[in-house]
Amino acid sequence: LAWYAATMEPGALDGKTKKLIAYAVANAIQEPYCIDSYASACVDGGVSPEEMAEALNVAAVIKGGGVVAHWAQTLNTIARKG
Repeated sequence: LAWYAATMEPGALDGKTKKLIAYAVANAIQEPYCIDSYASACVDGGVSPEEMAEALNVAAVIKGGGVVAHWAQTLNTIARKG
């Protein structure tokens, strides 16, 4: 818990940014309790719904990038079949 508390303290990144990162990561890893916790922390920390949506969009595009990149694997399979 000490490591967690120290990590979430403002440093090179401010507290608001750290909350947004935690919220986006919680959504990307699909952890419902962390989503609830960090959504609440964001609201309490003055993060706007628009900021949360943008952070979530960044997480989604990064997580979705793997899906798009794996299209190459499908193309390789199709090529082997041809």
